[in-house]
Amino acid sequence: QLGSAPQRIEAMFSLCANAFGVGEYREVAEVARRIKDYASDPDEPVAVLLADRFLALSHHYLGEHDVARRLADRVLHYPAGNAHRQYIGHIPKTVSMRILLARTLWIQGACDEAVRVAQEAVDLAADANPQALSQALAMGAIPIALWRGEDERAGMLLERLQAQAARHSQAYWQSWGRSYQQVVDARARGLAPRRQLQAGWADALSGPPELDMLGTLDEGAVSAQGVERVDAGRVGWCGPEILRAVAENGVRDA
Repeated sequence: QLGSAPQRIEAMFSLCANAFGVGEYREVAEVARRIKDYASDPDEPVAVLLADRFLALSHHYLGEHDVARRLADRVLHYPAGNAHRQYIGHIPKTVSMRILLARTLWIQGACDEAVRVAQEAVDLAADANPQALSQALAMGAIPIALWRGEDERAGMLLERLQAQAARHSQAYWQSWGRSYQQVVDARARGLAPRRQLQAGWADALSGPPELDMLGTLDEGAVSAQGVERVDAGRVGWCGPEILRAVAENGVRDA
């Protein structure tokens, strides 16, 4: 309302970040395209470091991985120095885009490469800031280890996440840590999938993104809300696993 383009861009940046945090990925894309309208050139920092970065994230989480990967490569290789720091945010692009690429590599079948890139994200995040490290662990390294069945390695990474989140009072990532801990503990005890997570787990989650993730790790964690998100096209990256779990649960209950 102030008529200032920089302030509008800053406000839209916050809208993108908030929408991403609650798993509204179509809204992320919509606002990111509005940000792009403020760039006079497609190679300007605001077009690449803000708009393309959020578009890459939205495409990935909506399940459009080829588009997301192209955008992530563009953002990752953009020559962003300190002059463009206002467009980088508190999660460096070197970390956020590697998390995205690691997840995409896993989904597309490059499993060993996914582990390598996820570890790169963790290493870079350790020198960045506390929020970056927690995100690299929770959204990249830990789930990839669990998807690979490397439960011992996942447990070691989880200990690091839990210590980091506790040290910096990160309630959001503490919730993710509790969920991962239940999965790791249940696997160690060899419990059946539908009995892995404790009763009432869904009420304590940080939000839909955590719920989406759990649906890829435990068939018993697939909820009506998670299925509705997939069916409505609000999330896509986890869609195949969510629908597979629904089918497995149906067969098991038959």
